[in-house]
Amino acid sequence: MESIILFKWTNLQAVDAWDTKNGFALEYCGNYGFVECDNGNDFELPTGYTLAESTGGEIMIYDENNKCCDIEYSKGNPVLSSTTRKIIIKGAAA
Repeated sequence: MESIILFKWTNLQAVDAWDTKNGFALEYCGNYGFVECDNGNDFELPTGYTLAESTGGEIMIYDENNKCCDIEYSKGNPVLSSTTRKIIIKGAAA
């Protein structure tokens, strides 16, 4: 399995039931007074998933069917979501 680093961010100006409050990113997003980003944690990509550059030059995660995945936030966990399925990413073993 491939190990990746994900950065958890919090939108400090989020309005309940309107804006996204938390999420995960592949890149450090900073601390600017309106968003806070942690220092990143290691996660294991599920078997068949890869980290690769998109045609636009952005680093993305692709599922086993080569479909681009969004990284969603669910109950404190990162979830990979593509057109084929959703899967929780597990933290890398220490």
